[in-house]
Amino acid sequence: MRSAAPMLALMGIASIAVLTWKKPQLRYPSAPRRIGRQDVLALITREAAAVGLDPRIAVAFAELESRLDPNAMGDAGWAEKNHGDNYRRHVLGNSRLASNPWRNVPSLWRAYGLFQLLAPFHVHENEHPHVLLDPLLNTQRGVRAVRAVLEKSGGNLHEARRRYVGCGPGTTCSADVLGRIDSAWAQSLHRWGLA
Repeated sequence: MRSAAPMLALMGIASIAVLTWKKPQLRYPSAPRRIGRQDVLALITREAAAVGLDPRIAVAFAELESRLDPNAMGDAGWAEKNHGDNYRRHVLGNSRLASNPWRNVPSLWRAYGLFQLLAPFHVHENEHPHVLLDPLLNTQRGVRAVRAVLEKSGGNLHEARRRYVGCGPGTTCSADVLGRIDSAWAQSLHRWGLA
């Protein structure tokens, strides 16, 4: 006659695993926060300094992206661009977002907040894209994105701006588009004492 001990031990281990398993935490957006321009500038300045980025550069990026509006939403048709290829490749084909419960809602995958962060590249695994409307979270991720394009551009502000908007080296942006990007950027750099 066989002992029931191995089976009981296995059942005990299985019950411990069930009791200790935690479902991944989903992160939903909070209600939009209304904050004034001075608070926005203070937030960007603090977070930029924390990552070693000149706050004026961070403010210049945010100003061009959202006019310093933390509730700005842009690129409404991003998922449909290129016949839906952007969405299929960067959301549905993104292994990092494979378990994201909102990945099958194309209209959510757009740009949000002060730095107009494009959700497929800045939302984490279990986050609703609207979390990017949180001014603090958007600024923390935004200043890191700005610092990254600045580093890739060797400190060249104009190339960094082009990279940020998707017109960096190797892209097919027209001369007209590049001219508009450069003109608006030059004005912003001048306004913030960077030119």
